Amino acid sequence: MKRRAAILGATPAMVRWTVLRDCPMRDLDAVPQVGAAARQLGALVEWSRARSENRIHNGICWHENCDVPHPQTDANAEWMGFPESEVFATFGGRAAVETECAACPVNSLAGSGEIAGCHGVIPFSGFQCGLDGNAAPTTLRLGTGRTLLVADLAAWFETAVQSDDVAGFERTFLQTKPRWFGMWSDVRWSLAQREWAAGFFRRKKELLPQGPLGQFAVAVQQAHTGDWQIELQLLPPGFSDGQTWTLQSHCGRCGQTRKDGRNCPTCGEHRAPMPALRKKVLGLRPWLRLADVMGRAAALAGVEAYRKWRADFENGLAHSGE
Repeated sequence: MKRRAAILGATPAMVRWTVLRDCPMRDLDAVPQVGAAARQLGALVEWSRARSENRIHNGICWHENCDVPHPQTDANAEWMGFPESEVFATFGGRAAVETECAACPVNSLAGSGEIAGCHGVIPFSGFQCGLDGNAAPTTLRLGTGRTLLVADLAAWFETAVQSDDVAGFERTFLQTKPRWFGMWSDVRWSLAQREWAAGFFRRKKELLPQGPLGQFAVAVQQAHTGDWQIELQLLPPGFSDGQTWTLQSHCGRCGQTRKDGRNCPTCGEHRAPMPALRKKVLGLRPWLRLADVMGRAAALAGVEAYRKWRADFENGLAHSGE
């Protein structure tokens, strides 16, 4: 089956993160952990989102593109979904997964009732993030149906730190201009870094921008409480053409986008920038084209039944379809 891209077009700079805690659903020997966590737990995240948004019916997790008729008519629609039973096949069953995640002290999504909140991504815009003409979008739209806000977090952090413990931050993290990039220059935070970040996010709780940074703030405080490490990866802006994801040239020390010169203007590192990186495009796992799996006639019948059930549910006429 042809691989489909999760992201098309310009991509913003982003930080990927994960809390490192032993878990029967994860392989902590995989490198890097930020990528491994997304691969190993991605299907659980999508199932959890479908459940919270009431998109599970007759044993199938239905994609958002099944909710309303396709603009060009359903005859040409590529409805997506996946059997929920397949999600739990490698994890010992749904009950085992829910029990594990419900009791997990690093599930930063526990408050919303979702699972697998031990990892995430923080897209951001700001200082030099539009280099090479690929301006960062204001939202990051994933083919999974998820939309992430892309905020100028570098500017927010600069203001927030200046009204907080600047000296403590500069003693603990790499000094950069803006300071935001110094947060992500180490692959894993030291105890002192976790302690400073946990205190900072606790003090700024009411001022945190909505979206992924808030989830990360919860995770940092959980990791500090339990003395678990956090793995980080800053990725520069890029572009996905559906086959290849190309990330712009950047500083090998702080991760800031740069094209040339021997000195990085952000952190002062004296070496040539890292060349552009080319990665395999991010896939849509576990989402499948339902017509390929079930046949178009059966997929259409399933979609129509799902839509009717959704309409009935919203009108109070149906029970949960799980």
